[in-house]
Amino acid sequence: MNFDDVLIYIRKFSSFQEMGLLSYNKSLDKILYLCKLLNNPNTKFISIHVGGTNGKGSVCSMLSAILQSSGYKTGLYTSPYINNFKENIKINNTSIEEKYIIDFVKKYKNTLDKVMPSLFEFMTLLAFSYFADNKIQLAVIEVGLGGRFDATNIVNSIISIITNIRYDHVNILGNSLCQIAFEKVGIIRYKSNLIIGENNILKVNKVLFDYALLFQNKVYMAENIWHMQYHNNKYHFFSNWDKKYEYNIYTDINSPYQGKNIKTVITAIHILNQNGFFISKNNIEIGLNNVRLFTKFNCRWEFINNDPLTLLDIGHNVDGLKTIFDYLQLSTYNNIHVIIGLMKDKNIYDIMHILPKNRFIYYYCGIRNNKRSLDSRIMMKISIQLKLKGYCFETPLDAYKKSINNYNYKDLILIIGSTTIMDSIINFTR
Repeated sequence: MNFDDVLIYIRKFSSFQEMGLLSYNKSLDKILYLCKLLNNPNTKFISIHVGGTNGKGSVCSMLSAILQSSGYKTGLYTSPYINNFKENIKINNTSIEEKYIIDFVKKYKNTLDKVMPSLFEFMTLLAFSYFADNKIQLAVIEVGLGGRFDATNIVNSIISIITNIRYDHVNILGNSLCQIAFEKVGIIRYKSNLIIGENNILKVNKVLFDYALLFQNKVYMAENIWHMQYHNNKYHFFSNWDKKYEYNIYTDINSPYQGKNIKTVITAIHILNQNGFFISKNNIEIGLNNVRLFTKFNCRWEFINNDPLTLLDIGHNVDGLKTIFDYLQLSTYNNIHVIIGLMKDKNIYDIMHILPKNRFIYYYCGIRNNKRSLDSRIMMKISIQLKLKGYCFETPLDAYKKSINNYNYKDLILIIGSTTIMDSIINFTR
């Protein structure tokens, strides 16, 4: 068996990226059973467990960068992947080795065939086994979807993080913010620490605080702990607890939304320092200044080409996209060419209604052979109703090529939406 054989083999496992709800398991029974057969690798390391609607990947990568800059052997497990699932399982910026994956599949193939986990359950099992075998000092784990029934929700976490509570995956998590909050806060552990990244409406905060009280958690509201100033692409933070805690940060993942995430990350570092870790101010600043270097973090406010100027961001829900468009409407670009592809389970009408007009030109695209992909003709039909200027394409690459033809000096090409539209464009630009 070689790695290509592994890639063919794992196609038999249901993928949320392709099947959506049909692949979502509202139970931890399978992953717990598989972990038990592997001598419970999920119990062999401590972790920071990161959930929420937006910002999870950014927070995870920032934390990993800081821990690495402090000399800790750090596991990082994120999702979804852009190009290959190896990129989502790392120890100290090195992706999991193909040999380890091949040996893992060979050893447990019969068991996997009997249990038939989802692709995400398989990847989670693989990541936890890899971290345990390599005796990491701390893992940073991103929740895949929700929290309560997410396959990652079997780790020993010293800190649980809820970045924010917004509408997304309502067909699975519930139609109200309180229902979504209940699913997401299900990741907390008894007598542990809960960080809430952004303030939420009162009734949502009540859900989070009531659950934290039930599990005797210390609760930290990161947005209230840190005061932030932003000037000339540099962040200045100082603590409302104690003015001696002060940071000047120019991060290489600079974007209109990272300030709130950095508050969450610095809060987590301070909790770690209260629990036997030693992470200096210098380590924090070095880590945050070099997140892409330490983690190969991509597709979040990432410029992948200078001519034509091309920006990637996987914002794909109303809250995330509104932040991006609000910022770009204040920019000085002449025209902004927006390539967008979404999944059927998104609230397409709410998303389309926040798309700005004027300088913005839209290139709607689908993804071939993906059952979850929204037909670009549906987006085009709504676009006409809303009097947005746009084009319709079968593939992301066709859309990108058209945007290049229309591109002029001082324009911007923005690629947003599902992670599944990013891969072909990234490969084309390379």
